[in-house]
Amino acid sequence: MGSLQLIDRLGLYSTIFTDPTTQGHPAPTTDNWAIAYTCLNELKSNETPGSIYECLVRSDDAKYFSWVLAAITPWSQMPLPQPAKPGGKLPPPLGSLVIREGIKGENKIYNVVTGAFRHHEEITALKDAIIQEVEYTSQRDKVGMTIRRWDAQGGHWRLQALFALMVEALKRDSKCESIFPLIYLICSNNEIAYEGLFSEWQQFIDHLEAMDIMDAPAERSIIDGKLLSKELGGAKPGVWMRPALEVVMEWQLRNPGITDYKDAVEEVRKRSEELKIPKP
Repeated sequence: MGSLQLIDRLGLYSTIFTDPTTQGHPAPTTDNWAIAYTCLNELKSNETPGSIYECLVRSDDAKYFSWVLAAITPWSQMPLPQPAKPGGKLPPPLGSLVIREGIKGENKIYNVVTGAFRHHEEITALKDAIIQEVEYTSQRDKVGMTIRRWDAQGGHWRLQALFALMVEALKRDSKCESIFPLIYLICSNNEIAYEGLFSEWQQFIDHLEAMDIMDAPAERSIIDGKLLSKELGGAKPGVWMRPALEVVMEWQLRNPGITDYKDAVEEVRKRSEELKIPKP
């Protein structure tokens, strides 16, 4: 945290965490940046089993990535760039360009950052839905497939969740500063300032742990495409294969521990028209 504090104190953020290859992009304010990296430091102070930090930061690489994510939280203020034309390729978030061009980050962290910027609102929305006990949050297949999508589009979904937490801390404390400036000055560096936020995210993690779904991206399909095609009477492989295997995975998540794929294949067969599976 010391390095980020020094950069902050010396006003060097715009020198280090920018994309030098482009001109004219709006720069984020760093007035409350300390909220994000202090938040991470508070989380790191509790590495007991089951804690937020212990569940979301699980390797030496992840520890490094977590500080990179804390460093670029101010860029979450900037809207995500949109395709130049409808249906076009989605441009990378500005924060991702900062990683690639500004600090020359490797592809792995670039991908994590891109996923974090694109998914942090969704992740926070799931957390809020869990807090509110919305019905779909108890559906193992629905939540598990969502987590798998986040992980597939960036990797390290747990670090994407950590970024969402830090962004929410930044937003919450920014509101606190504007409404209760004296209280903010007194408690902004105090663990109590994060108590409610951490309680919510701990509930989010505890819920997913209870569902045994934190490692959903590592779940391997009980049947591969070649065997699935054979079980469907020799249907010719095509664009239908990927969504069909997702149906299999949904079935697996609803039926954890079952390794016999017959019922999963039957689920695919029932949806053959929807999946546009060609008849053998």
